[in-house]
Amino acid sequence: MVVVIVQTTLPSWDEVKPDTPLRLGVAAALAFPDGTMTASGLRREAARGRLIIERIAGKDYTTSANIERMRELWAPRNRTNAAPPFRCRRRSGHRYVVEWDGHPVRRIGTTFRHIVKAAKLGPDVTPHTLRHTAATWMMQAGTDLWEAGGYLGMTAATLERVYGHHHPAHLESARSAFQRHRTANISPSEPVHRE
Repeated sequence: MVVVIVQTTLPSWDEVKPDTPLRLGVAAALAFPDGTMTASGLRREAARGRLIIERIAGKDYTTSANIERMRELWAPRNRTNAAPPFRCRRRSGHRYVVEWDGHPVRRIGTTFRHIVKAAKLGPDVTPHTLRHTAATWMMQAGTDLWEAGGYLGMTAATLERVYGHHHPAHLESARSAFQRHRTANISPSEPVHRE
C-alpha cells in the first residue's frame, strides 16, 4: 500500500473572491493566519448571529464577505481609542495582533518566566495575575468600563461583575443615601448620644 501525501498551499486572503464558499477550517486559516480563530470559533460566532454559514452536503461553509461582516460587528462603535480594524493593521505592515519580528507570538511561557525571574517575583505570578492586577488598578482609578474591558480583552459586563467592587462609584448611591439621611437628621448643635 502506498500513501501519497499532497501538500496544498492556500491562497492569500486578498486573493479569495468575496463570494467563494470556504470550509470553516480553511476560512479560519486564511482570515486569521495567527491562529486566533478556528473552525469551532467560527461556529460559535455563527451561533451568536455574527457569521453566516451554510451547510452543504453535511459540511459548513462561509465566504470571505461573511467574515468581513463579522469583523465589522466586532468593531467597537463610537470608541475613539479603539484598535484599527484588521485590514488597516495589515496595510500598516503588521500581519498579526501580537507579533515579534514579523511572526506571530504563539507562546509566552519562556519569556514570561525570564521576566518574572528578572523582576524577582514569586513563582506564583502568572500572566493571569498581571491581568487581575491591571483590572483591579484600572477599576480603582475609575477607568471607563468599556476602555478597561477593551484593554484587558474582556466584556464590560464581566469586568463590572468581577472587578466592579474596586471602582470608586461602587455603592455610591447607597453611600449618598446614608449621607443625605445623616445630614437631614443630625444638626450640628445637637450632641450625638451613644449608649
